[in-house]
Amino acid sequence: MNIDNLHKLQILTKNLSLLYVENSVFLQKQISRFLDKIFGKIYQAYDGEDGLEQFNEFMPDIVLTDLTMPNKDGVEMIVDIKNINPNAKIIVLSAPNDDLELLQTIDLDIIGFLLKPLDIDKLINTLLQASKREPTSEEIQCMQDLEQIYKQKAHISLHNYYKGIPIEYDGTIIKFNDDEFIVKIPNIQTIAINYEKNTTLKINSTNKYIQVNLIKIDKKNNLITLTQPKYINYSLRNFKNKRVLTDKSFKVGLHHHHKSIEVNALDITFISITMISHEKFIKLSVGDEINLTLVFKIKAKNSLVHQDIITKVFAKGKVIRIEPYLYDTKIIASMNIEKSSQSTLVKYLQQREIETIQELKRLAEK
Repeated sequence: MNIDNLHKLQILTKNLSLLYVENSVFLQKQISRFLDKIFGKIYQAYDGEDGLEQFNEFMPDIVLTDLTMPNKDGVEMIVDIKNINPNAKIIVLSAPNDDLELLQTIDLDIIGFLLKPLDIDKLINTLLQASKREPTSEEIQCMQDLEQIYKQKAHISLHNYYKGIPIEYDGTIIKFNDDEFIVKIPNIQTIAINYEKNTTLKINSTNKYIQVNLIKIDKKNNLITLTQPKYINYSLRNFKNKRVLTDKSFKVGLHHHHKSIEVNALDITFISITMISHEKFIKLSVGDEINLTLVFKIKAKNSLVHQDIITKVFAKGKVIRIEPYLYDTKIIASMNIEKSSQSTLVKYLQQREIETIQELKRLAEK
């Protein structure tokens, strides 16, 4: 399997939907499991009638279908789909048969014909072809700006965050084509980009910022392959919004309406916190006011030993967002630390920043 093409496909299709029509339960299970890792949404149908109904209901971006099926065969379903949407993107996956030969002689603008047993690389390449779209005028301008930098052999600034720590170095575009380009960067920036799977480029001459997605990293030569550039509004986080990941010692008590909820802290700033709750039913709503008890360790030095001081800080907050997080619930809240404890939290944030920088340096030295 071509891993680079797979990564590129995942970038292109993360917000796309696909309808897979196949009457074999075994093939549905096997291929849908693969497709589910690539597309934002997968719809499944087991015959032509079912496939046509689901196409009408969900209007998927791409249709992948077999031809030999009960109730309505694949050829009839494809003709009906094209009558609904002449621009529908359809890929045929079929064993060699008369229907396949017939379909290849009809001008229905089929994206590709794949034979069973399935060749996974051919599927990926055909899905790549189906997933491409015409770039917008803004995207074209974005690529032209980058191509100009490439021709001038000018430097670009790359901006990333590694566990909340800003990482900014210059890089050079060394190869450029229509939809992707390769940049030479310092090793430490490579680690940060691999962590975020994207980066933000600053065009120094115009003060414009471009966000790009990562396709591939060549760690040996410190090269990254990037795609899908788009202009964004970008500004560095100020002190109060500087986000760090908490360590294992960090504990949180969330109190609401005389009830305490067991939560774990994911990350924290001076004015906000992201928490994870294992409870299935959270009796919290956006806008609810909450009380927080934060318990963490501050490293204190004396002349003989390094000591960890367990510190407790109290804060009031308000729920900003509640959303699913794997099998748990993510709670994002604003936070107002008691004035007497603000300097203590600042020490913890600075401590985590130093620890993260040290971790990053160790990774860069490997």
